[in-house]
Parts: sequence; structure tokens; C-alpha cells
Amino acid sequence: MRLGLRQSGLTLFEVLVYIGLLAIILGGAMLGAYQLIEGSVRTATRVATEEEANFIFRKIDWALNGDVTVNEPDAGETTDELDVTKPGEGALLFDVNDDDALTLNGDALTSRAISITEFVVERTPASEPDAVSVSFVMNGRQFATTTRYVR
Repeated sequence: MRLGLRQSGLTLFEVLVYIGLLAIILGGAMLGAYQLIEGSVRTATRVATEEEANFIFRKIDWALNGDVTVNEPDAGETTDELDVTKPGEGALLFDVNDDDALTLNGDALTSRAISITEFVVERTPASEPDAVSVSFVMNGRQFATTTRYVR
């Protein structure tokens, strides 16, 4: 004879189903959080690279602004360094060192996280208006050429 006691609680099967559902939900949440974190790291790296590139373009623009003498490259040539003489500043030499960092007179302009694998400086032929074009590859990304006419 039964006393009419009703057992309450969950069966083992129900507990296993709930644990499985909880694992799926937590796994999805962890995957979503990982993707958000990874995306923010990629974005931060891209922004830092673009900031460094803009800084380089501004520095080169500054070096070529005003009454400057371009020592290298010669007219119609392409080189991997830019050598100018700027009144009040003296000689300014932009080149890439052995650590793949862009330097100005030997002092690094880029941070250690930045790698410049290609730095191309091109000067127009003597028959055309005097201009210097600079392009570079930074962290595997090609940055557009900037052209500055020299007075």
C-alpha cells in the first residue's frame, strides 16, 4: 500500500538534458565573446597602423615643405631613401633600418610593432615639374602614394 507520498525533484535524465542545454548556451556565449575580443584587437591594430602611416606622411610632407633641396633621389630615379636639406633644419634622411623601422637621421619614427618592408621614393624626370612621390608597405599593407611638388 502506498502512503500517498509524492516524490519531488528531477530525474537523472532531466538533469542531463539541462546540463547539456546550459553547456550549449555557455559555449555560444564564449564563442561570441571571443569573436568580439578578437575583432577589437584587429581593429586596434588596424587603427594603430593607419595612425603610424598618417604620421609618416605628415613627417615627409613637413620635410618637403618650403624651400628644400632634394639630394636623393636624383631626377628620374627611384630609391629606398629620401635625403633632403631643409633650411633651419639641415640634412634630413628618411630610410628603413635593419629592424624594418622608418628612421629620420637614424632615429626611429615608427614603433616596434610596425614593420616597413618596402619604402619607395620616386622623383620626376628633369623635363617635368620637380616632384617627389613616396609609398610604403607597412605591416603587409600597401599605403597610397603621396606626391609633393618641390619648390
